[in-house]
Amino acid sequence: MKKMFNIFGFPFFYLMLTSFGLFQTVSKAFNGSYLYALNAWPKPNPENCRTNPGYQLYRNKNVQMCLKFYVFNSPVPYRQGMDRCDDQSAIVGVFNTMEKLEILQRQTRCVWVNFRIGALYSTVLVWAPIDFEEIYTYDKHGKLFRKDYEWDSTAYKIWKRWVYYPGNICGIYHPKYKRLVVDDCQAPDKFLQDCGYNVVCELMQFTREDL
Repeated sequence: MKKMFNIFGFPFFYLMLTSFGLFQTVSKAFNGSYLYALNAWPKPNPENCRTNPGYQLYRNKNVQMCLKFYVFNSPVPYRQGMDRCDDQSAIVGVFNTMEKLEILQRQTRCVWVNFRIGALYSTVLVWAPIDFEEIYTYDKHGKLFRKDYEWDSTAYKIWKRWVYYPGNICGIYHPKYKRLVVDDCQAPDKFLQDCGYNVVCELMQFTREDL
Protein backbone atom coordinates (compact mmCIF):
# COMPACT_ATOMS: atom_id res chain seq x y z
CA MET A 1 0.00 0.00 0.00
CA LYS A 2 2.81 2.39 0.93
CA LYS A 3 4.61 1.57 -2.31
CA MET A 4 1.42 2.16 -4.28
CA PHE A 5 0.95 5.57 -2.60
CA ASN A 6 4.50 6.53 -3.53
CA ILE A 7 3.96 5.48 -7.12
CA PHE A 8 0.41 6.66 -7.70
CA GLY A 9 -0.67 8.84 -4.77
CA PHE A 10 2.02 11.47 -4.69
CA PRO A 11 2.26 11.96 -8.45
CA PHE A 12 -1.53 12.25 -8.60
CA PHE A 13 -1.58 14.69 -5.68
CA TYR A 14 1.26 16.69 -7.22
CA LEU A 15 -0.54 16.75 -10.57
CA MET A 16 -3.68 18.05 -8.87
CA LEU A 17 -1.77 20.86 -7.17
CA THR A 18 0.01 21.76 -10.40
CA SER A 19 -3.25 21.78 -12.34
CA PHE A 20 -4.92 23.96 -9.72
CA GLY A 21 -2.02 26.42 -9.82
CA LEU A 22 -2.14 26.49 -13.59
CA PHE A 23 -5.90 27.07 -13.46
CA GLN A 24 -5.44 30.02 -11.11
CA THR A 25 -2.77 31.50 -13.36
CA VAL A 26 -4.94 31.15 -16.47
CA SER A 27 -7.95 32.47 -14.58
CA LYS A 28 -6.09 35.57 -13.42
CA ALA A 29 -4.73 36.15 -16.89
CA PHE A 30 -8.21 35.82 -18.39
CA ASN A 31 -9.76 38.13 -15.83
CA GLY A 32 -6.99 40.64 -16.35
CA SER A 33 -7.45 40.52 -20.12
CA TYR A 34 -11.22 40.83 -19.71
CA LEU A 35 -10.92 43.86 -17.46
CA TYR A 36 -8.37 45.39 -19.81
CA ALA A 37 -10.72 44.84 -22.73
CA LEU A 38 -13.53 46.55 -20.83
CA ASN A 39 -11.34 49.52 -19.97
CA ALA A 40 -9.91 49.69 -23.48
CA TRP A 41 -13.36 49.60 -25.15
CA PRO A 42 -13.80 52.93 -26.98
CA LYS A 43 -15.93 55.50 -25.20
CA PRO A 44 -18.84 56.92 -27.23
CA ASN A 45 -17.55 59.84 -29.26
CA PRO A 46 -17.90 61.04 -32.85
CA GLU A 47 -14.58 59.53 -33.89
CA ASN A 48 -16.08 56.06 -33.33
CA CYS A 49 -18.88 56.73 -35.82
CA ARG A 50 -16.91 55.23 -38.70
CA THR A 51 -16.62 51.88 -36.90
CA ASN A 52 -20.31 51.33 -37.68
CA PRO A 53 -20.66 50.02 -41.26
CA GLY A 54 -22.28 52.52 -43.59
CA TYR A 55 -22.26 55.42 -41.13
CA GLN A 56 -20.32 58.58 -41.81
CA LEU A 57 -19.41 61.62 -39.76
CA TYR A 58 -20.85 64.96 -40.90
CA ARG A 59 -19.61 68.25 -39.46
CA ASN A 60 -20.97 71.78 -39.57
CA LYS A 61 -19.87 74.59 -37.28
CA ASN A 62 -20.30 73.32 -33.69
CA VAL A 63 -22.17 70.17 -34.70
CA GLN A 64 -21.09 66.64 -35.57
CA MET A 65 -23.61 64.00 -36.64
CA CYS A 66 -23.21 60.28 -37.32
CA LEU A 67 -25.55 59.48 -40.22
CA LYS A 68 -26.40 56.70 -42.64
CA PHE A 69 -28.59 57.12 -45.71
CA TYR A 70 -30.88 54.32 -46.86
CA VAL A 71 -32.33 54.40 -50.37
CA PHE A 72 -35.97 53.56 -51.04
CA ASN A 73 -37.05 53.45 -54.68
CA SER A 74 -40.63 54.32 -53.77
CA PRO A 75 -42.49 55.89 -50.86
CA VAL A 76 -42.59 53.61 -47.84
CA PRO A 77 -44.65 53.72 -44.65
CA TYR A 78 -43.09 55.75 -41.89
CA ARG A 79 -42.93 52.70 -39.63
CA GLN A 80 -40.77 50.82 -42.14
CA GLY A 81 -38.24 53.62 -42.24
CA MET A 82 -38.17 53.90 -38.47
CA ASP A 83 -37.70 50.13 -38.14
CA ARG A 84 -34.77 50.26 -40.55
CA CYS A 85 -33.01 52.70 -38.25
CA ASP A 86 -34.12 50.95 -35.07
CA ASP A 87 -32.52 47.71 -36.26
CA GLN A 88 -29.14 49.41 -35.81
CA SER A 89 -30.00 51.14 -32.53
CA ALA A 90 -30.42 54.41 -34.42
CA ILE A 91 -33.31 56.81 -34.84
CA VAL A 92 -34.61 58.70 -37.86
CA GLY A 93 -32.33 61.73 -38.15
CA VAL A 94 -32.98 64.67 -35.85
CA PHE A 95 -32.44 68.01 -37.63
CA ASN A 96 -33.87 70.45 -35.12
CA THR A 97 -31.34 73.28 -35.42
CA MET A 98 -30.09 75.40 -38.30
CA GLU A 99 -26.63 73.84 -37.95
CA LYS A 100 -28.09 70.35 -38.37
CA LEU A 101 -30.44 71.48 -41.13
CA GLU A 102 -27.49 72.88 -43.08
CA ILE A 103 -25.94 69.40 -43.10
CA LEU A 104 -28.93 68.29 -45.17
CA GLN A 105 -28.50 71.27 -47.49
CA ARG A 106 -25.12 69.96 -48.54
CA GLN A 107 -26.51 66.62 -49.68
CA THR A 108 -27.29 65.97 -53.34
CA ARG A 109 -30.00 63.46 -52.49
CA CYS A 110 -33.48 63.60 -51.11
CA VAL A 111 -33.79 62.42 -47.56
CA TRP A 112 -36.73 61.54 -45.36
CA VAL A 113 -36.69 62.91 -41.84
CA ASN A 114 -39.11 62.57 -39.02
CA PHE A 115 -41.39 65.60 -39.29
CA ARG A 116 -45.14 65.14 -39.17
CA ILE A 117 -48.24 67.22 -38.56
CA GLY A 118 -49.83 66.64 -35.17
CA ALA A 119 -53.48 65.61 -35.05
CA LEU A 120 -54.40 68.50 -32.75
CA TYR A 121 -52.21 71.12 -34.40
CA SER A 122 -52.90 72.63 -37.79
CA THR A 123 -50.34 75.45 -37.65
CA VAL A 124 -47.28 73.78 -36.15
CA LEU A 125 -45.07 70.81 -36.86
CA VAL A 126 -44.51 67.96 -34.44
CA TRP A 127 -41.15 66.26 -34.13
CA ALA A 128 -41.64 62.64 -33.10
CA PRO A 129 -38.53 60.53 -32.55
CA ILE A 130 -38.88 57.15 -30.92
CA ASP A 131 -38.61 58.33 -27.33
CA PHE A 132 -39.98 61.87 -27.22
CA GLU A 133 -42.01 64.48 -29.03
CA GLU A 134 -41.18 68.13 -29.47
CA ILE A 135 -43.71 70.56 -30.89
CA TYR A 136 -42.18 73.00 -33.36
CA THR A 137 -43.67 76.47 -33.07
CA TYR A 138 -42.82 79.69 -34.84
CA ASP A 139 -41.95 81.30 -31.52
CA LYS A 140 -39.52 78.59 -30.43
CA HIS A 141 -38.10 77.47 -33.79
CA GLY A 142 -38.80 80.46 -36.01
CA LYS A 143 -35.47 80.17 -37.83
CA LEU A 144 -36.46 76.75 -39.16
CA PHE A 145 -39.72 77.89 -40.78
CA ARG A 146 -40.44 79.71 -44.00
CA LYS A 147 -41.82 83.18 -43.40
CA ASP A 148 -43.72 83.94 -46.58
CA TYR A 149 -45.05 82.11 -49.60
CA GLU A 150 -43.71 79.28 -51.75
CA TRP A 151 -41.54 81.62 -53.81
CA ASP A 152 -39.83 83.03 -50.72
CA SER A 153 -36.05 83.22 -51.17
CA THR A 154 -35.44 81.61 -47.75
CA ALA A 155 -35.81 78.17 -49.30
CA TYR A 156 -33.64 76.43 -46.74
CA LYS A 157 -36.36 76.73 -44.10
CA ILE A 158 -39.19 74.29 -43.47
CA TRP A 159 -42.20 74.76 -45.69
CA LYS A 160 -45.38 73.58 -44.00
CA ARG A 161 -48.15 72.78 -46.48
CA TRP A 162 -51.67 71.63 -45.81
CA VAL A 163 -52.22 67.91 -46.38
CA TYR A 164 -55.75 67.11 -47.53
CA TYR A 165 -55.59 63.33 -47.30
CA PRO A 166 -54.86 60.98 -44.39
CA GLY A 167 -51.76 58.83 -44.34
CA ASN A 168 -48.20 58.68 -43.06
CA ILE A 169 -46.85 62.21 -42.83
CA CYS A 170 -43.14 62.78 -43.15
CA GLY A 171 -40.68 65.47 -44.09
CA ILE A 172 -38.86 65.34 -47.42
CA TYR A 173 -35.71 67.34 -47.97
CA HIS A 174 -35.56 68.21 -51.65
CA PRO A 175 -32.07 69.23 -52.83
CA LYS A 176 -33.45 70.96 -55.92
CA TYR A 177 -35.55 73.32 -53.85
CA LYS A 178 -33.26 73.09 -50.81
CA ARG A 179 -35.98 72.79 -48.24
CA LEU A 180 -37.85 70.35 -46.05
CA VAL A 181 -41.36 69.75 -47.31
CA VAL A 182 -44.09 68.20 -45.20
CA ASP A 183 -46.06 65.80 -47.33
CA ASP A 184 -47.88 62.48 -47.34
CA CYS A 185 -45.45 59.61 -47.80
CA GLN A 186 -47.85 57.41 -49.75
CA ALA A 187 -49.42 59.93 -52.10
CA PRO A 188 -46.92 62.63 -53.05
CA ASP A 189 -48.16 65.33 -55.41
CA LYS A 190 -46.41 66.44 -58.59
CA PHE A 191 -44.04 68.63 -56.63
CA LEU A 192 -42.36 65.59 -55.10
CA GLN A 193 -42.62 63.03 -57.89
CA ASP A 194 -39.08 63.76 -59.05
CA CYS A 195 -37.68 63.19 -55.58
CA GLY A 196 -36.45 59.79 -54.44
CA TYR A 197 -37.14 58.71 -50.89
CA ASN A 198 -34.20 57.99 -48.65
CA VAL A 199 -34.35 57.61 -44.91
CA VAL A 200 -31.49 59.02 -42.87
CA CYS A 201 -30.57 57.20 -39.66
CA GLU A 202 -28.66 58.86 -36.84
CA LEU A 203 -26.60 57.25 -34.09
CA MET A 204 -27.37 59.71 -31.33
CA GLN A 205 -24.53 58.56 -29.06
CA PHE A 206 -22.01 59.92 -31.57
CA THR A 207 -23.70 63.29 -32.14
CA ARG A 208 -22.14 66.36 -30.55
CA GLU A 209 -23.17 70.00 -30.44
CA ASP A 210 -20.37 71.38 -28.28
CA LEU A 211 -17.45 71.75 -30.68
